[in-house]
Amino acid sequence: MQPDISTLPLLGLEAYPDTTLVVVDMQTRSKAANDSSTIAEVEALIDLAIKMRWAIVFLEIKNDFEDYGPTLPQLMEAVENYPRKTLLVKPEKDGSHLIAKACNEASFDTARFILCGVNLDACVVFTANGLAREFPVSEIDIAVQACNSENPFMWDTWAAFVAHSQIRLVSTG
Repeated sequence: MQPDISTLPLLGLEAYPDTTLVVVDMQTRSKAANDSSTIAEVEALIDLAIKMRWAIVFLEIKNDFEDYGPTLPQLMEAVENYPRKTLLVKPEKDGSHLIAKACNEASFDTARFILCGVNLDACVVFTANGLAREFPVSEIDIAVQACNSENPFMWDTWAAFVAHSQIRLVSTG
């Protein structure tokens, strides 16, 4: 069952200038990524990240079994001239090790990560748990309204897989 959005803490901005936004698998051939409300929420987070000067990491999944195409063009156009971004292609559900390497190489902030995208019960949760292992003192916020899944039972699956206390669900407002 989806959490009651009204009971979630709001995504805090002022206390976290050192944030990296992670956009997970918002790819053209993913049904969940092409949901208009999910796209609008992700676009709003990207706009916020640019305004706040946060780093932005885009993840795409591509392997012998999964290839959902490129990141949605409208998302990439939004960051076309933004210098604090990177696009990473991951071969598996967990992109945390690639994010850790990119943050180190580009001096991206690691005090807090905000994750959004698809699929909540697979790549988002695996990446969130991986980031918790890679960065044990970082806060990891999952922007609920900016996530989606092709699995109708995504919230049940999500609850079973969240393994770290530093991961929390937040509302974008």
